[in-house]
Amino acid sequence: MAFASVSPLAAPWQRLGLRYLLSPVDLPPELSLTAEPAAGEARPPRLGDQRSPAPQAGVSAPSREAYRPAAASANRPPVRPSGRPPVRSSEGPPTAEARREAPLPPSGGAADAARAEAEWRPLAPALWPAPWQERLARTRPGLVAWTYWTLGSDLCDGGQPGKAERGLFFRRLLQDLGHPQGTHTFWPVCLPDAGGELRADAGIFWSGLQALKARGVILMGSAAARAAALPGKLEPLSHRVFRGRRVWILRDVDLMRDDAARYDQMLAFLQNALQSFLPR
Repeated sequence: MAFASVSPLAAPWQRLGLRYLLSPVDLPPELSLTAEPAAGEARPPRLGDQRSPAPQAGVSAPSREAYRPAAASANRPPVRPSGRPPVRSSEGPPTAEARREAPLPPSGGAADAARAEAEWRPLAPALWPAPWQERLARTRPGLVAWTYWTLGSDLCDGGQPGKAERGLFFRRLLQDLGHPQGTHTFWPVCLPDAGGELRADAGIFWSGLQALKARGVILMGSAAARAAALPGKLEPLSHRVFRGRRVWILRDVDLMRDDAARYDQMLAFLQNALQSFLPR
């Protein structure tokens, strides 16, 4: 048996107070804290040396007897300081209770994602590519921004299939909602590239919402929601808060424009949601 010092790789355990481990086999002298040094070498620090400074002049050091437990407490289980992991002994694997008490290392993916969202900041429009800057200059501010997958094409291409039908759909929907002018705006999550292919940019999308002073955004369809990098499960007629804004998820516009039942369901959902969101 020998005590070995905890390596720097176990930094989380060192911060919790763990300094030494009991090895089931003897260690080389240069690694063990219990081996006697060779002649002329300094003795390596042993377990408890950091807690037992040399006595000052005029003060007698306590004897070893003072540190021995009383016979009556010989069978009492050792008391473990709270907040420290149990030290694994050579008698076998730790018990289920010991495993429950041992602190878990911080999770990587979820914690990193949450930290990244907390540290996210909008990108200044001056740093955007030219097509996005031009689109922002032609977009009116609004409290609620709408987007769907083909919105960028509808705004840039006069011959986009279904554009006229989508235009009629939104004119009817905004009229049924009956909100004052300046409440709604349309901001794309994708823009067509030189070849006409839609390219999403979630960072510029959310930065544009900041520039347009939009407090909420309506994402129509799962393709638009994924392009906006919205996390979590995507369900129609649901809402959440993301990057400081209220987000509502609807079905794609092409699925609702000719479906009266879905349209009425969506209209009732929006009327109820926006009633408490918009200023009166």
